[in-house]
Amino acid sequence: MKPQKTILKKAIICFFKKLSFRQSAKILTVIFLIASGLAFAPVVAQTTITWVGAGTYTGTNTSIGQDFDNIINWDLKRLPTSTDSVVIPFTNPGTINLSRNDTIGKLSVYLLHDNLHNLNNNNNPVFFNVGAYSLTVKGTTVLDVQDDQPNNSISLGVIDAFSSGTIDFMGDVVAGSTNVKYGAGFIGNPNSTIICRGNLTLNIRAQVAIGYEPGTLLFDGTGIQNFNFSDSIFNGHSCSFKNVVIGKNNNPTVVMAGKTSPDNIIGDLTVNGNAVLDLNIRQLNRSSNGGSLFLKNTSTLRLAGLSSAQNKGNPTLIPGSNFPSGFTNIVLDSTSTVEFYGTTQSIPGAAHLIKGYGNLTLTDTAATNYTKTLISSFAMYRKLSIDAKTTMALGDFNDTLKSNSQTTAYVGAVPTTAGITYGTGRFVVERYLKSVKSWRLLATPVQSDTTTITTSWRESGGLTTTGYGTQITGPVPGIGMDQTTQRGSMKWYNSATNKYVEITNTNDPIARSQGYYVFVRGDRAQSTSGGGSATNLRIKGKILRGNQTFTAPVRTSINNGFESVGNPYPSKINFKTASKTNLNPSFTVWDPTAGIYGVGRFIQYMSSTGPYGDYSYLGNGTTILNTIESGQAFFIQSASNVSGTLTIQESDKLGGSNLVSRNQSMGRVGVLMP
Repeated sequence: MKPQKTILKKAIICFFKKLSFRQSAKILTVIFLIASGLAFAPVVAQTTITWVGAGTYTGTNTSIGQDFDNIINWDLKRLPTSTDSVVIPFTNPGTINLSRNDTIGKLSVYLLHDNLHNLNNNNNPVFFNVGAYSLTVKGTTVLDVQDDQPNNSISLGVIDAFSSGTIDFMGDVVAGSTNVKYGAGFIGNPNSTIICRGNLTLNIRAQVAIGYEPGTLLFDGTGIQNFNFSDSIFNGHSCSFKNVVIGKNNNPTVVMAGKTSPDNIIGDLTVNGNAVLDLNIRQLNRSSNGGSLFLKNTSTLRLAGLSSAQNKGNPTLIPGSNFPSGFTNIVLDSTSTVEFYGTTQSIPGAAHLIKGYGNLTLTDTAATNYTKTLISSFAMYRKLSIDAKTTMALGDFNDTLKSNSQTTAYVGAVPTTAGITYGTGRFVVERYLKSVKSWRLLATPVQSDTTTITTSWRESGGLTTTGYGTQITGPVPGIGMDQTTQRGSMKWYNSATNKYVEITNTNDPIARSQGYYVFVRGDRAQSTSGGGSATNLRIKGKILRGNQTFTAPVRTSINNGFESVGNPYPSKINFKTASKTNLNPSFTVWDPTAGIYGVGRFIQYMSSTGPYGDYSYLGNGTTILNTIESGQAFFIQSASNVSGTLTIQESDKLGGSNLVSRNQSMGRVGVLMP
């Protein structure tokens, strides 16, 4: 043996002498890792494990059990793991039952044609029952029937009426691909749940047993999930679901694809969080009238369809778009978004049970300008966005821009190529005012037409507690005054005379480019005596759009050269970015909570970072205010010995909103809001 060892040793030494130092080091490192068990971990191949239990023929043995968690039912005589590809080939009627929570790799469940053991090979309903447990499939899932005999079907889910079992599909799911008489799909009860985190494809023979629908179909992936739906209307097939939920712990974007398939829901449709449901041109209607549609938080519903249709159900349809139909309770959170991005679409409203939109977005993916037409009036609580290639046609219906103690709806920047057309319908622009009995400096962001002070802020003359309007008072003679007072409670500033002009006729048009001073006591029920109350002043009209220019007269002293400017848009604006020529680097607003008599005072904001930089309270740089709120007016002043101009553009619009007044107890910081 020694000579042999000596020869082997010499051979090894000779081999390493021929290698470079680096090559020798690498080889020795590998030898060391192998010897110490630290070499690279081997790639674990996915093992296929096949069901041989009940529902299959294995020779003459037909008595093998139904328990998914019994090793006797598997060809490898072990239970499936999270790395296994599980294949269940049914050739005989049967039921598989879970007896614990299981996680597997892939899942393929087939009903196969097997005339060898079953000459008729019909009436073979087979079930995979999770019962009260959970089944998690990490990879893809395929459910299919490959036999065309009568009554052959596969159902995956919960087969009893009470168990709250869950199937969590982490990969893609495909059901019912083969065009046979019956199909493959899901079964459940109101307590059961199907979770999809990948794509769900329900092909021509996918089905959900009528009366045995899973309680919830939840899409809860982390990205885009395609819901491919090709519902068959032949042979009594059905693929409806009780409740469909988009997003729970995640915020997926679920995109409907496949054949148009309405009438799929017999419960509620809910979009949560920041999730998106993009119906494209497809539909998710209710099978019959009832249930609720919820858009919660900052979720989005996207619609490109031009019509609704009935399939096997009978919901009341919403015409002109594929807005989900048949729901008798529609709740769209004020922070949610509905986007119409088809060609010529209709926008439903209150007559279709849609009381209000949060954000409403009108876009167009085509090169041609298409029209979105209101088919009933509605309210809005956040932002209206109109795309450059879109026309919004109000027709004979109204769009109310709501305002309350929390927020004020607004119209975003309207491109020059976008359109807004009117019939008798108008925008109704609201401005909520907190309970401060004092003067206000307010704007009227509508075009001049027949809308009067009476039909607007006087609410057509009624003196009741509605939370809207205010009493307009003035001395005799006066037309349309609610009460006689020594001085008028509504006036405007005439820059030509440097004086205020009191309103003496409330039947005059309300639209004015300057602001109004209005002494607001509260809503229409608040008289000259007693405390004040919160109210909401609203104006109905065509909104202003495009550049709006204001001119301040020549300034000859510190006490003139002023002009009152009403914010022309139903939107907050950035005064800092507005175009200015020959203007004093400041603007002045009204604080209704301060003053010697507690009825308000002027507050000046001056640029502290250059001629037209950031504007701060009295120029001290500590309280920055560059914005003017929707419904708010302010003063500008020209530079010495010249006239000045201010041009406010669509691009100066800003999102969000604040109040234009605050209680004195909250601090005297002008109109700057928290």
